[in-house]
Amino acid sequence: MVHDDPCFVFGLELDGQGRGLPIEKAPQGLHWIHLDYSFDSIDQILAQLGLPEQIRESLTRPDTRPRAMVTDKGTLLVMRGINMNPGSDPEDMVSLRMWYEENRLISLSASTQADVRSGCQKRFVERGWP
Repeated sequence: MVHDDPCFVFGLELDGQGRGLPIEKAPQGLHWIHLDYSFDSIDQILAQLGLPEQIRESLTRPDTRPRAMVTDKGTLLVMRGINMNPGSDPEDMVSLRMWYEENRLISLSASTQADVRSGCQKRFVERGWP
């Protein structure tokens, strides 16, 4: 099960009003699943989630370039940004990788961004998005 794997960071059901519930409490609806691509199990988890092999490879590559690709199954988006993690070199870019399909967004980032991810989940659950 995806929720039990160490690469699972959080999963939310988005309510369309700027809030989210933990996915474990809301198994139906528009889901946002965030994963840590630095774990060895990431390819297996993405396969369990039904992502095509080409998309799994694009999401888990060690080195990425920003890009977007639209397929008949969904949209792949890879972005890079300034590293704002405490104690990090801002020139060391961080990568955010996303796969969007009907009723589901899967995003991936590296474990060094754990504080940002946990803060994002907490904000959605407790207060919603501005």
